[in-house]
Amino acid sequence: MRAALVLAIVLIFAGTARAQFGGENISSAGGSINGAGSLNSHHSTPTSSTSSVNPDASVNMNSKNPGEFVPSTFSNYKDVLATAKLEAELRPMTLAEAARLEHERKKQVNDKAVFRIEEDEHGKLVIVPASQ
Repeated sequence: MRAALVLAIVLIFAGTARAQFGGENISSAGGSINGAGSLNSHHSTPTSSTSSVNPDASVNMNSKNPGEFVPSTFSNYKDVLATAKLEAELRPMTLAEAARLEHERKKQVNDKAVFRIEEDEHGKLVIVPASQ
């Protein structure tokens, strides 16, 4: 039981040490537990402040424009409030009304078959214009 507990603690500390070094080995990061360096010391290359290359520059240069610029439309508060009141007063269509409208629409549409499928003398299906 003690061995499992000690092993779990060692693994936890090893994981945090690995995270501190960015995934490098402890010995290759410039410091070691038994070595001359401390655990938190590691060698890093100094960044030059004179560099004029911005890391976001390549992202901005490679960006694509999705289309023509369309400006946003803004309304004043009174117009938006009036529109919201009108929309709130509108009553949504009930299921019965929607069914009645659909039934009327289907009555008005005069669907006629454009093609028929018939069987020829060999037993194959053939598409024939409906006017015949």
